[in-house]
Amino acid sequence: MGIRQAALFTATLLLAGCSSLLVSSTPAPVYYQLDYRAPSATCSGQFSKGVRIQPFSASSPFDQPAMVVEQSKNRILFSNTYQWVANPGTLITQKLRRDLSLTPLFPQVASADNPTMVPLDLTGHVFTFAWVKENAQARAQLEVEISLVDTETHHVLLRKNYRLEGDTYSSEDSDTFARAMSALVKRFSDELQRDLCNSIPST
Repeated sequence: MGIRQAALFTATLLLAGCSSLLVSSTPAPVYYQLDYRAPSATCSGQFSKGVRIQPFSASSPFDQPAMVVEQSKNRILFSNTYQWVANPGTLITQKLRRDLSLTPLFPQVASADNPTMVPLDLTGHVFTFAWVKENAQARAQLEVEISLVDTETHHVLLRKNYRLEGDTYSSEDSDTFARAMSALVKRFSDELQRDLCNSIPST
């Protein structure tokens, strides 16, 4: 059974967080942000139209800010102590908007609440945003599906599923998870930019 069925599993709400799975008291919440230097794609061309990055959706239990640990294929744990500053869909949306704004790929990069008419729509869905434990080791795992659609012509310019796994660690603490997931999102952003470069329509 895959991670996509996570919503069907029995989720256990931890009294503590990822750094210690068995703690007798609940410490004050600790919040994490994705932190990485924006990658920059090198493209020979540019889309002729601006892009609007819509808020990414996410499958349960990744539709909330608590850090998620997958201990086995049928046991998902999440923490009310160690949390992201927003849910994973929002975190990735914000980072992509920043990253793409720093590249020459699009003449304009707009947010969902920008009233400007922007023809291209970039949408996405987060299937996995987890700290996966296997025996004494753990690694970050990310799965995101994106679509880039021209709303004027209804042409799908890019549709792809990205499944990324990080290095394995003997540590299970929340700081390590945050660093590892930041590195994965950077890899995702970099791969997406390269794919966007290859998707620029020929003139």
